[in-house]
Order: sequence, then C-alpha cells, then structure tokens
Amino acid sequence: MSKRKIPRNRKVSGVFLLCKKFKIKPDETLAVIQELYEKKLVTYPRTDARVLSTAVAKEITKNLNGIAKGFKDEEVQKYINKMKEEKYSTNLVKTKYVNDSKITDHYAIIPTGQGFENYDALPDLQKQMYKVIVKRFLSIFYPPAEYSKISVTIEVENEQFSASGRMCEKLGYLEVAKNEPKKENAEEQPEEQNSLEILRSLKKGEEIGSSVQANLVMLFNLDNLEKHERDITMHVFNYLFGSGGLTSKLYRSIREKYSLCYNINSLYLKYDKLLLVHTSLENENVLKAINLAKKDFKSMQHGEFTTEELNDAISNMLVSIDMSSDNNISIINNYVFKVYDNLPDLDERKKLFKEVTKSDVINVAKKIKLNTIFVLKGKGE
Repeated sequence: MSKRKIPRNRKVSGVFLLCKKFKIKPDETLAVIQELYEKKLVTYPRTDARVLSTAVAKEITKNLNGIAKGFKDEEVQKYINKMKEEKYSTNLVKTKYVNDSKITDHYAIIPTGQGFENYDALPDLQKQMYKVIVKRFLSIFYPPAEYSKISVTIEVENEQFSASGRMCEKLGYLEVAKNEPKKENAEEQPEEQNSLEILRSLKKGEEIGSSVQANLVMLFNLDNLEKHERDITMHVFNYLFGSGGLTSKLYRSIREKYSLCYNINSLYLKYDKLLLVHTSLENENVLKAINLAKKDFKSMQHGEFTTEELNDAISNMLVSIDMSSDNNISIINNYVFKVYDNLPDLDERKKLFKEVTKSDVINVAKKIKLNTIFVLKGKGE
C-alpha cells in the first residue's frame, strides 16, 4: 500500500494551472487573487514560494479558526468539521509544507481567515477562486491518499488482456482537493501503455497477493466504435460514466450513495478497444456493486445525464488539451499520436469536443457491450 500526500501549496504559476477551469488568462487570474488580497482574504499573491515559513506555521490555527467562524460555505464547513471530529493534526512545522530556506520574500498563497466582511460583495469569479484556495489549504491537513497496486491478466475467447495500475483505497486529502483538472490528457500519455498490464493466466476467483478485499473488474468491448467516436466522444462518455472522479455516475452511486467501496473508476483503453471498470470492496458487496454498475451503464444508454454534466465533461477535456501543450513531453506525445494514429491536432480536437452532443454520447453508449465480469476474492474471508 503506497501513500501520497497533497503537493506543496500552490505558487502563482500553480494557481494559473488550476484556474484554467475558470477559462481566464494568467494576468486575469493574478488580478482576481490581487483583489482577494486587497480584501484581506488571502496572503500576498506575487510569490514563487510553495511553502510556508516556520513563524506562519506556528500560528496556522488562527487561519483555520478564522475560516471556521467566518466562511459560511457548507462544503468547506463539512471539511473543517471532519478535521475536528477525526482530530487531524494542525502542526505543520516539521512537514514538507514548511521550509524557511525556500522562501525569498513571501510564503505560499493561503487564506488569511479574515476579511469576510468583504466577501459577500465579491463577484462570483472571485468567490469561486477563493473557495479553491481555501480547499487547497484545508487539504494539507488531511491524511495521505492510500493506493494499492493491481496487476491482472485474463483470457477471453483465446485472447489475453493485461492491465495494471494503482487503485485509490482511501481518498485522504483527495476528498477535499477534488475536481482539479489533470495535468495531461491520459490518452496522450505513455503511462497509458504501462497501465495496460491488468489481467495473465488468472482464473475467476483467484487470489492476488495478501489482499483482504475482493477486486472487481468489468470489461466492456468497444469494437463497434467509429474512429471519430474513439478519438472524441468516447472520452466524454468515459468521464461521465466513471473517470470523472467524484462527479461520475459510478462514484456517486456505488461510493457515495451506497458506500460499497472507497473508490471506483473506469479506464478507457483506446488501443485495446476496451473500457475497464475497477474497484476494491468487501466480498459480500460484489454482487450489489455489479448490479449498480450495470444500472449506471444502462442509464448512460438512456441519456440519464444532464446538459450541465455533459458541459462539465467537455470542459474537462478542453482543459486537459490545454495542459497537454504545457510541457515538452506532452508536445512530443501529441505529435506522435497525430502521426501514427491520425489524431486531429489540438485546436481541431478542441473544436470536435465542443461539438459533442447528448445524442452522440448516447449513440456511443449503445455500441458498448459488456463482455466479462471478473472477481478476485480477497484472503481472510
């Protein structure tokens, strides 16, 4: 089991990255944070530091108490109450978030816990930006996210399918730092090739390692999709169905509503023409989870998702494309996929994503066929 804490607090450039979801330019982002600073809601914004000073860390409870008393946002209050109930430590002094040697003039941007008399008069964008900063700040007090690694190989009709990857078992800080845009589009990343190692010579019910939970894998065939659907529409479907994190159908029903698992997601394996759904859960919850996943899949075929959810999925695709042009490796990957898979260039892809309709997603859903349900029972049951 591996553990992963949230990265250090965002420096200015990090805030720009996150705020692509607001579809504003870097200078506009800085202007928004500058206004929050002038209203005494956040610390000085023009800083490259990603850490806090020891002096600030020793007084950090003042910021937390100020937010708890003054910021009347229900979601934020829920996170603060959980910190109190679970007795999460607020001592940051000896953590990676504090390093005096890494600070030149000003420490990382954090909420001050003050200035709430100015909050109600702020425009909506400033309010949304402030909430992002507050949630990011609170998440550093939460425990690490915990992951387990799964490697499986199965044989279906004399064909072997392999995949491997990490599975989030406990959300930890991710419970707070959710819905942040991913840095790159998963399709263009070489990690996708590495993640295709889930499935060689295992038989139904065979145990893996020392797991005390069952692992559920559902494989869907995508053989009937046209190229445009594989390149564009399928990504939107996958986001809505299972890869959209805490907003996906699978997560909201199987995790949030029925609490059958810590996490569940879907992985689109484009070049294997497969959609893979995976979760870890108690043995007695497997059948119920399978039935719920089938129900969620049928609801996609029946178009049971809102225009707002569709637009959110498309927006996430656009943000991912923008971020895929932010570094040299992603630029090279985009070029490789364009040459070898005739993938449209970034601007054309953005245009095509914007044109995806609800009917397009429903048509894709109707072409997807459930092929295999694979259960790996845990030990000690």
